[in-house]
Amino acid sequence: MITSIKSLYSPDSLVSLQSDYAAHLKALLADIAQLKTALGKDAAQPERVQKLYHLIHNLCGSGATFGFPTITQTGLRVHQHLKPLMERDASEWPAVLRSESFLHDLDIFERACNHAIANSAQPLARSAPRTAPQANDAPRRVCILCPPGCELNDVDAQLRHFGYVVAIADTLEAFKDTIRAHAPDVLIAYSDMPERDMPALAALPSEAQMIIISPVESFEARLAAVRSGAMGYFTTPADVLQVIDKIEQLMAQTHAAPEYHVLIVDDDEMLMKFYTHALKRGGIMVTSVSSPKEAL
Repeated sequence: MITSIKSLYSPDSLVSLQSDYAAHLKALLADIAQLKTALGKDAAQPERVQKLYHLIHNLCGSGATFGFPTITQTGLRVHQHLKPLMERDASEWPAVLRSESFLHDLDIFERACNHAIANSAQPLARSAPRTAPQANDAPRRVCILCPPGCELNDVDAQLRHFGYVVAIADTLEAFKDTIRAHAPDVLIAYSDMPERDMPALAALPSEAQMIIISPVESFEARLAAVRSGAMGYFTTPADVLQVIDKIEQLMAQTHAAPEYHVLIVDDDEMLMKFYTHALKRGGIMVTSVSSPKEAL
């Protein structure tokens, strides 16, 4: 399972993706063979039947996507045998799993998968990547609100190292003056009570995108930040590189043409890789997670 994807493959990696899929397919076929053997001895094994069903289900969805339509076509026939079992009593499973028609269709499916592995060197169709708009050469400016007692954790020094012009204020009024003087691209505000502070921060005299850094980890604090227009939320001690990475993303959005941002939630690793790569080649921003719990 993938837990996070920050950057995925090179612009010419569809062939690499297909090769990875073939290796992935080979491992899954070994799993299917083991399950078939175990179920041949004892068909009433819920965990193994469910695992076989999910393996076939995922391969039906991914086969055609990666250029192997026969995997999808033959897999669907096996899937039609297995799906009804998910709603039947285990006592009915042996009749299906040991039937000649099921074993015949499963054998055809396995042969289709092996044929795909043997022919995985065939490249997928490529499309020309969209050229990303170039950022302009104007100075990139960041204003930071750091009240007494907060720790910058070297964020300001690292930003300067990356070529940003950084201005720091220690009170909200001074922060307003700093914003007027520097016309920043991004604001960073440290707050130990985001739910209390966010209305005032949202009213700042700037249209710059804002990042909040706070010791508060609650959902309510994050929600208050989002509702007030913050585009990033980090808890202390904030990871400097993650903060800078977020600022770079915001800067890219500011200086580039408007883009779509797609969230992919999929427990199939290979499909998630493929869709992420395909969308990025179309100039679309992509965030990918493997669990619905990560989506929020």
